[in-house]
Amino acid sequence: MDAFAAIHRLYRLRRAVQNIFAGLDALVVPTAPRPFTLDDMHGDPVTLNNRLG
Repeated sequence: MDAFAAIHRLYRLRRAVQNIFAGLDALVVPTAPRPFTLDDMHGDPVTLNNRLG
């Protein structure tokens, strides 16, 4: 794929994403770096709670 075609593909993808986002009222993303298991939490609750804020 040459650079010219890649730029046009990028513009098409950007336009598609803008159309999708236009229909959204909210974008929900995880706030924790990764989910912890219960075993993880029981093993070191203070450190893992500090990571969550």
